[in-house]
Amino acid sequence: MTREDPGKRGKEYMLDETGCGGSGTHAFCCPASQVLPTCGWYTHNNGKCDNSCPSGTVEIGSNDMYCKKNYQAACCTTNTPSMKLYTKCEWGSWPVCDTQTSCPSSKPDLLASSATGTGGATCAMRVYPYPLIYAPGQGVIIFQERKFCCDASDENETFGDCKWYTSEGSAPDGAVDGWCRSACPLGRVRVALDAKYQDCLATGGARARCCQPKYGEEIDYEPPELDYYRTALEAYLRNPTCEDPSGPLKSREAPEEDLAGLLEASSLAKRAELPAVVETRELILGLLYFTHKANLREALTDLWNSEMTNLFPQMRLPSFRDFVTGEPDVKLDGPIKAVRDITCSPYTWNDRAKGSGSRLFDCTDPDCNPDTGCEEGEASVARRGLLSLPNQTAVDFTLQKRDGPPRTFKLTINFLDGTTLDNPVTLPGVCISRWIY
Repeated sequence: MTREDPGKRGKEYMLDETGCGGSGTHAFCCPASQVLPTCGWYTHNNGKCDNSCPSGTVEIGSNDMYCKKNYQAACCTTNTPSMKLYTKCEWGSWPVCDTQTSCPSSKPDLLASSATGTGGATCAMRVYPYPLIYAPGQGVIIFQERKFCCDASDENETFGDCKWYTSEGSAPDGAVDGWCRSACPLGRVRVALDAKYQDCLATGGARARCCQPKYGEEIDYEPPELDYYRTALEAYLRNPTCEDPSGPLKSREAPEEDLAGLLEASSLAKRAELPAVVETRELILGLLYFTHKANLREALTDLWNSEMTNLFPQMRLPSFRDFVTGEPDVKLDGPIKAVRDITCSPYTWNDRAKGSGSRLFDCTDPDCNPDTGCEEGEASVARRGLLSLPNQTAVDFTLQKRDGPPRTFKLTINFLDGTTLDNPVTLPGVCISRWIY
């Protein structure tokens, strides 16, 4: 990070020499992929340092090497994701640090106690040395400790698993054994630096308080495939049928396990059918036979249920999937033909899923093909069918070639005793090779 405070001279970086023994610096780094905070060193005042941070910023480091009084604070703005965790914490009383005995109720969790806070904020002494001129190995010196208090109630927004380290990073040339090295291990962030720790006073350097940052953001992400299938489904539902009921695929053209066959055949179908129909078949195939990626399937299921079931309420997943995959004719002919039939005859499949009956209609008109249904013709052309009832009564009626909402037909029943009964009956307008209703 670069300095953006008024005292910067040209392009300067956020560097700190504390704990480095005059050889090296610490740098403050932020993710380049995010919006960057604004940072700076505040405020030197010709040595009469003012350690307060400007409004909207927090202290992330400190230095007293160039101050006659107080210390300089390294401060950064907090309105960016990479600084989020620093808003959950605050440093306590200084310089008489022991006057604060506990953390405030708003930030009750103590993550660190350091005699120098973030590095250069040295607290007052608690125990003075004897003799008064301190030298390593002579007498004892103990400093008060400043508190770093946080709100750690949300485990997904906190500094966690904080530990002190004295052996990470480099030591200056000629350093004695046990020099306190003040870096953090990979994956941890330094929140405090204690240059007055007893072991470090004897050898030099500083110890670092390092935590694992735990922070994540929930964002609304829509896979591009979702918009692709939404557009296709909306276009299909404006005219829920297909141009060519027979299509380029014949019954049992592809083996049942060849679920990719529909996609391969799509290029042939596009000449006869709108892209929305072909793309809707891709969607149905994936939803019925789990060919979509798992993390996309849930979103596509919600899309299907919200769009499709307004017009076809019996097609709600997962119950419609269980129904289709359990049907005898689907098991016989395979998933590719089932998917084609559903897009060409959604009203019929919606009625089938109701489970309202189980009589079998066989298309016996000369113009009906046992595999592909009625041959080409205008949508208004009527076809005749023969229905065999359990009592062997012959029933003649007509059905529209195209699928659509239920229509009322005249049904003539010729009983075995020669009598005839004419009744209106509502049937789906469809002519297919096999239909259970």
